[in-house]
Amino acid sequence: MPAAWLAVVNNTQVLGDSLYNYTYKVLNDLNNANLLPEFVQVGNEINAEILQDPTKNYNNINWTRNSALINRGIKAVRDASTTFGKKMEVMLHIAQPENALWWFEQSSKNGISDYDFIGLSYYPLWSRYTLESLPNAIQTLKNNYKKRVMVVETAYPFTLQNKDAANNILGNDALIEGYPATGKGQYDFLKALEKSIAAGGGEGLIYWEPAWVSTSCRTQWGQGSHWDNATLFNHNYKVTEGMKYYSGK
Repeated sequence: MPAAWLAVVNNTQVLGDSLYNYTYKVLNDLNNANLLPEFVQVGNEINAEILQDPTKNYNNINWTRNSALINRGIKAVRDASTTFGKKMEVMLHIAQPENALWWFEQSSKNGISDYDFIGLSYYPLWSRYTLESLPNAIQTLKNNYKKRVMVVETAYPFTLQNKDAANNILGNDALIEGYPATGKGQYDFLKALEKSIAAGGGEGLIYWEPAWVSTSCRTQWGQGSHWDNATLFNHNYKVTEGMKYYSGK
């Protein structure tokens, strides 16, 4: 085996061990606090290679390395579940349904199969799937991989007004016809998305990030929140009409 390839294998093994140990430790700490979750996401929006070297091309996935690392994270969850006697299901999360279609095809070919949920981010602004066509993608994923499917990240503006010096990520281009940037528009979007998910056989909808309101905190791009117009709290820190979605109304 060439020395360069051996180094890659060894580095992947070391990183995989670190990933396993970190994941297991977090779950052990949660278990000690009686706070074990029902689901564990191995990575977040892992469209590109997980734990990627920042100097590498974002879209260039080394599937040997990628599958080895993801499977080590999954094993940590499975081992913790067995040790602590608590059923914890594993989710793999991809941003946008069109990316999930090719990602799970490739991951399946490369030995990633021991998971329970496919998690999707769905923002109409960044997806070619509309609310009307989204069920097709969800149904395809569910049927092809025999996994449960959930939308675990979405958001919609309740206003186009920016409260602070941090530019808002979701602007006018994030709006869909029939769903204005109002509290009611936000609520109606969530109800329509719920209906779309259910039509495809999916079974969940999680909002992101409902409480990222404007504060004195800073990012490298400005002071405040880049999400303050798409939270579930308005600029006076009162719940928006969109919050009614989660009250079952």
